[in-house]
Parts: sequence; C-alpha cells; structure tokens
Amino acid sequence: MTILDCLLPTADGYETFHAKVVLADDRLAYVGSANLLAQLHHLMELGSVLQGRAARVVASVVRAVEAVSPPWNWQR
Repeated sequence: MTILDCLLPTADGYETFHAKVVLADDRLAYVGSANLLAQLHHLMELGSVLQGRAARVVASVVRAVEAVSPPWNWQR
C-alpha cells in the first residue's frame, strides 16, 4: 500500500484534497461527503454508490490525482 501526498501548495500554505472515495473497479464506486454536523455530538455521512459511466469518471479523476501526487514524506 502506498500513501500519497495530496497537499497542494498555495500562497497561504496549502490546501488538501479530501475525498471519501471507494473504488471497487471502473464499474462501481462509492463517493461520500465530508461529515455533516447535525449536532455537536452527532455526525452524519452522505454518499452515493455509482455504477457504469459515473463510476468510470470517478475512477479517472482518482487516477489523475494519483498521477500528480508523490508518496507521503514521513520525515516532515
């Protein structure tokens, strides 16, 4: 398993790429949101299971992010 560094440098520091994506293959994917705060002690998750063309698009985006993300540097 490889952990990738998805920090994007900006003038003010950096932005992160945060996504909850689970790919089974190019035919099935789960895409979730950031946690939605209902109350201070309850978190909810909103997501969708995608199939077919939509799953292929998600897989393509994930591969593009992987292609430009170097391995995580543990010596930070």
